[in-house]
Amino acid sequence: MSTGLNAQIGYAVEATPGTYETVTKFFEFVPPLGLRKITTHTKSRAIRANRILPHAIDLGTYTVEGPVTHELTAETTGILLKAMIEATPVTAGTNPYTHTYDFSTEVASISAQTGLPATAAVHPIGFVGLRCRQWTVTVRPGDTYATLTLDWIGKTVDTDGTPALASASYATFTRFLFTHATVTVAGSEVCVDNFTLTGTTGWGMEHKVCSTDAGAAALFRESKATVTGSFVTDLANLTQLGRLHAGTQAAVVIGFSAGASAALTFTMNAEFVGEMPIIEGEGKTKETVNFEAIHATADASACTAVLTNTDSTP
Repeated sequence: MSTGLNAQIGYAVEATPGTYETVTKFFEFVPPLGLRKITTHTKSRAIRANRILPHAIDLGTYTVEGPVTHELTAETTGILLKAMIEATPVTAGTNPYTHTYDFSTEVASISAQTGLPATAAVHPIGFVGLRCRQWTVTVRPGDTYATLTLDWIGKTVDTDGTPALASASYATFTRFLFTHATVTVAGSEVCVDNFTLTGTTGWGMEHKVCSTDAGAAALFRESKATVTGSFVTDLANLTQLGRLHAGTQAAVVIGFSAGASAALTFTMNAEFVGEMPIIEGEGKTKETVNFEAIHATADASACTAVLTNTDSTP
């Protein structure tokens, strides 16, 4: 008997966007796994004499979308960064390798295959033409493990059993914990209660009247990418409030380090947005710091991610 414990997910970068690639990079996931096909069933609004109940219904549009959450690891995460930031990072070094992502190219189109457990078997479900619409890194001490959630949108789903379910093979993961994380602003470390880092890729979807892939959504770049973040800290002084009110930009670095061959660093030039702190009660005064990566002359100067691991190819 198969249960959720038999579920799996793997990814591959598509050489041709919209053409399925056999998955090769497998990840553990944190349930629920929300990636799915959503189909609309549309009832006719027409009136037929003496009929009270609906009398006609047909399939309408469908979308392929949904979130998937993974514990953030050093190994294998490079393929997800290709979907989040850019498809062609620059790789340097030799074991450990450093992979640099700086928004200089378009994000990757991804194939995914999930194993959907039924009572008698685990069924392969193939997802084609996936683009990451939004991603979020979350760190909270109480959760211990840092997580990465990707909100996918896609083109089509294959449920006919082909290709067969791939055999899941996992790397030896180095998991990033809250104890591996640091946050610095203008070169000084800030001790935080928690933080999130969120990106949007600018990819969206719409439906067309078209004989090709009728009913499916067309994916396209509809806006600029964004990278925003937020952290909560004890109010120590008015330095950050001064940046907020003056519109002063500063470097924000969010890093994870679990050893010489397991690190991930986001380096940003940030504009600070939001409101001044309020006094909420008898305890500590807390400051919520919100920021957005931005730079006047170069995307790479606004935000760059560097992944260090033992993968020669991200």
